[in-house]
Order: sequence, then C-alpha cells, then structure tokens
Amino acid sequence: MSFLGEPGEHLWTLRSENGNTPRVEVAWFEDWVEVDKSQERREVFSTECRLLYFAVKFQAVLDRLMEKYGLEGYEQRWAEH
Repeated sequence: MSFLGEPGEHLWTLRSENGNTPRVEVAWFEDWVEVDKSQERREVFSTECRLLYFAVKFQAVLDRLMEKYGLEGYEQRWAEH
C-alpha cells in the first residue's frame, strides 16, 4: 500500500510467514516509485505484531478518520489521491 507525499512516497509492505504474525515495514522514497523505480529505499519503520492487534489498531485509525472528516470530507480533502 502506498501513501503519496509531496514529492515523496511512503510504501507499506505487510508480510506474514505463519499467518498470525504480520511484519509491517514502511519505506520512504524521495520521489514517487512510479516515477523512478530505481531510487533508493529508506526503511523508516519495521515491526512484527499479532494479526489481531494490527487489525484492531488499523480499524481504530480508520474510525478516527471517519469521525474527523466523514466520507464527503475525506473525498474533498484527498480527491486527487
């Protein structure tokens, strides 16, 4: 999953070898990956956690976004993304 910034990009990678403990890695690229696939990746975050913990935290963030912006507000704020 990718989150574009100006001008860079955060790329999230989720992996699991046993199906219960995902590894979450977040890398930063100085430019959008689609623009320059050869650029250097800089890891900014990496962790392992239980799948249920990750799912609960992820849902909480989505709930906060919905409370703060609602569907229309979210679309207006990030329509280009």
